[in-house]
Amino acid sequence: MHHQIFSQLDNLLISNENNKRLIILIDKLFLSFRGISDALRNNECSCTTIGTHNNFGESQLDIDIRTDEMIFKALKESNVVHIGSSEESPIEIDCLEENKWDLKENEGFSMGFDPLDGSSIVGCNFAIGTICGLWPGKGLIGQKCKDLVCSMMVVYGPKTVIVVSLNDTITRNKQKKCIEITMEDNGWYMTNHGFLIDKKEKYYSPGNLAAIVENNDYKRVHDFWLNNKYKLRYSGGLVPDVYHILIKKTGIFTNFSSDKHKAKLRLIY
Repeated sequence: MHHQIFSQLDNLLISNENNKRLIILIDKLFLSFRGISDALRNNECSCTTIGTHNNFGESQLDIDIRTDEMIFKALKESNVVHIGSSEESPIEIDCLEENKWDLKENEGFSMGFDPLDGSSIVGCNFAIGTICGLWPGKGLIGQKCKDLVCSMMVVYGPKTVIVVSLNDTITRNKQKKCIEITMEDNGWYMTNHGFLIDKKEKYYSPGNLAAIVENNDYKRVHDFWLNNKYKLRYSGGLVPDVYHILIKKTGIFTNFSSDKHKAKLRLIY
């Protein structure tokens, strides 16, 4: 089943050299996601702080650094990634150590990622995840959201699932595609061939809720949700909350800001 899932992905993509490189990269990333999932389940990573902080001022945990290293290892082993940048290493890092493909700057990919979103709630045994954004060619600075070729969101919960989103620039039918792939012991299985979100909302997930104290507009919209009996679904992790919206086919995720409570930029992931 390991090879079958990549054959299914390949069938969704236009047949060209860069999409072949994309399949190679996804294969390597899936191996790293399995490694992270196993490490979490087997308690191989510590949730203790290591005394350093990332550029967002957050204390780094052993588990943050370990997962960051595992994903960078996958990027470098793929030999199709020019640049990698993560929340733990927020600079452009050269990943093309051995250019056996003789990649040109407009070929291959660059990737921004958060190796473990929600690491602060891992000790509570809540669901957490990995977020990845892939752009074509070399470099992340100045890239636009519409130019993403592929994005992935991994949910490490009671089961490990990956939501893979493909841009219409690389699919055979010229349409955006969003699928779910589930990890099992003997491989990966496509468990949802497409997600649809209803126009009518039922749930809301208010990220960075502390900003409501200074941001009156945030308070107004929050009061609207309460008065209209929307259901609160907030875990403290972006990945499980966004995944909840996909599964329930309805919902709102917000990440408002204020002068004292800044919201983190997530676009690159």
